[in-house]
Amino acid sequence: MRRRSRQSPLGVIVSAIVVIALTAAAQVTASTSARPSILVQHIAPPVRCRVPAVKNKPLAVAVRAILKRHCSLGKIRLAFSKVVKKDHVISEMPRPGTVLPNQAKVNLVISRGRRARGFERRE
Repeated sequence: MRRRSRQSPLGVIVSAIVVIALTAAAQVTASTSARPSILVQHIAPPVRCRVPAVKNKPLAVAVRAILKRHCSLGKIRLAFSKVVKKDHVISEMPRPGTVLPNQAKVNLVISRGRRARGFERRE
């Protein structure tokens, strides 16, 4: 979802700017004239969490990237993998590029490396 800028009737691009006009009575002092002045205050858009692509990256690098993008770390699961190296990210949820509210949680599955050869699964 892209954010679109709106054009004002004067042709100036306006993007989250609030203009507050101060009355002449509020600005009158002994040393200044009674001209009205305009105060322009920029209001920043709300910060959002955009999930970074951290698949196949080491855990430390992945955590740093997630926190840098205004997200927080959710559950971390461990799983064996034949393809992904030990302590690297196998998968993440939600998918990379998803835009979420500020400090939304991102769940990771981390590789434990290859399963040991003599290990038998109990069921």
